Amino acid sequence: MTNCSPQHQDFNSKSWLRLENGILSSARNSRRKYVVLTGPVLRFDDPVILGVKCPVAFWKVVAYEEQGQLVSYGFMQWQTKFVDEIEDAVKKEFLVLKNIQDFQVSIAEIATATSLDFGPLLDADRGKSTVALTESRLMEIFPGATFEA
Repeated sequence: MTNCSPQHQDFNSKSWLRLENGILSSARNSRRKYVVLTGPVLRFDDPVILGVKCPVAFWKVVAYEEQGQLVSYGFMQWQTKFVDEIEDAVKKEFLVLKNIQDFQVSIAEIATATSLDFGPLLDADRGKSTVALTESRLMEIFPGATFEA
């Protein structure tokens, strides 16, 4: 069991933070309430670093009401390169780490990866394909938001 998962500081303080700040600013500017669910994708083959299993993927599902309809979006981000670099760095005295990969994905993909049941959020999902998570895409999803890391 876990109530937290190891994440590289750049993973959580840059890309994910940008998404979270965008949702928060959109909520403030639009007075809309969002529900944000998040967690790791725990897999049997996750690498072990310094004796701790480190998930390489994390997900977020964002849901809100728009004109009486439930709307939801799914997002995934991988820290595979961070984990690979950390493994190398542990062997080579901690090298500089970089490279974040983040995407908007279908909630069905998150459900498959995590074995979680997202119920009505699956039908409400407006992001049914994998798309690189650019600032312009975030502005489409969360109008009026600002995205600062």
